[in-house]
Amino acid sequence: MARDVRNLEVFRESDRLLFAVMALAANLHTPARFIFRDQLTRAALSVPLNLVEGSQRSTTREYGRYIEIATGSAAEARYLLSVLRRLVEPNHRLQRLEQDYDTLVRRLQALRSRLAQLSADTGRAAPASELPVSTLSEP
Repeated sequence: MARDVRNLEVFRESDRLLFAVMALAANLHTPARFIFRDQLTRAALSVPLNLVEGSQRSTTREYGRYIEIATGSAAEARYLLSVLRRLVEPNHRLQRLEQDYDTLVRRLQALRSRLAQLSADTGRAAPASELPVSTLSEP
């Protein structure tokens, strides 16, 4: 049985942040808006997409790798928001999104660590059907 990524708080948060980033990107008026809009939207979209794709992998190790990729994309989005905030002007909306991505990165790292520990404890990469539901919850 595959994991249901919708049970993960990190997935729900990454989905919420994706829509917040898309709304922000649609209203960018900085001269570099085309570069930032494209890159920021792709980074934000990559987070939930990698969580979804990874959740369908058959082993904990494979799943963890996709969480690792999602973490990198969340960190990229966080950095781009930081650059935008400094480029445009201090903006509370940008600062809040940057903080939200910072929190998301930490939560994804914690989930990845838990999955790695689960794999190490069992001595092998556990198939999805052997993962307890509590392992799939938010740290």
